Amino acid sequence: SYTRESGVRNLEREIANVCRKAASGIAEEKYRSLSLHASGLQELLGPARFKPDTVHPRDEIGLVRGLAWTQVGGEVLDVEAAVVPGTGKLELTGNLGDVMKESARAAITYIRSRSTMLGIDPEFYKNRDIHIHFPEGAVPKDGPSAGITMTVALVSALTGTPVRRDVAMTGEVTLRGRVLPIGGLREKTMGALRAGVKTVIIPKDNEVDLENIDQTVRSKLSFVTAENVAFWEFGGMSEKELGEKVCLDSGTLTPLLKRLEKQGYVRRERPKEDERVLFISLTEAGEALKEEAVIIPDSMKGCIDLPDEELWQLKTLLDKALIKIRRIKE
Repeated sequence: SYTRESGVRNLEREIANVCRKAASGIAEEKYRSLSLHASGLQELLGPARFKPDTVHPRDEIGLVRGLAWTQVGGEVLDVEAAVVPGTGKLELTGNLGDVMKESARAAITYIRSRSTMLGIDPEFYKNRDIHIHFPEGAVPKDGPSAGITMTVALVSALTGTPVRRDVAMTGEVTLRGRVLPIGGLREKTMGALRAGVKTVIIPKDNEVDLENIDQTVRSKLSFVTAENVAFWEFGGMSEKELGEKVCLDSGTLTPLLKRLEKQGYVRRERPKEDERVLFISLTEAGEALKEEAVIIPDSMKGCIDLPDEELWQLKTLLDKALIKIRRIKE
């Protein structure tokens, strides 16, 4: 595109430039008339000044898509995290403000408190150097809404788990993992749609703001609400036990598990000592997903009836085997 602004002043200028150059070309008898299409703009205005955001070609470790509010609307903000052997140093780069730096430290403390559950070395903050980087360092960045983005990026880097490239997220994170509400959701979701994002994770308290989002944007994006950053572990359990954890009855859960079994991620079998119980366990393919982490909507943890929209979201998560299914050692 040739403009990126909150108003239309520069748009008017570019239209005027097109008109002047078209009139000049007609006066110089380069052409009798001009019918302009998007493909012909470069000939009159030169190369586009702003390149659109696009989805990355593949899922990557330590790379997560956040959302930011700017004066010209919402944008996708990539967060990169890298972990290397070291002495516990923390590097924060990308022209970050104090609030954003505090969010990064809060994310590290939260991960330390959950390191055993995540299968992360509890001493990682002593024997690893952590580097969190926000590209486009010339642009100042501040605010708490990248908290969950940095948390997921760090977990991804520490566990070696790729993060889905078509998911973006926004929300402040506390030391206890609570996801707090943010502002500018309307603009942020528009930026997500432009960048090819399919799913947006937002704080639970921002659910009421979905009513103010453009209906075109809302219909094309899948929204997942979260009250806490939760890393679930399932596995080595019966179908009934799994159903209780995800708040689904057997009529809904059984078809989902069958699809996961068909995809090769889980094994469903009946133990000889109890033919009434269907036992769910991981296959070798499923073991590769045991470090997978997702942010779970709070209503899925409360074992209450799910609205159709959240039920569809849970189906999607299970279908794609994004929920971590692992034996939990007592």
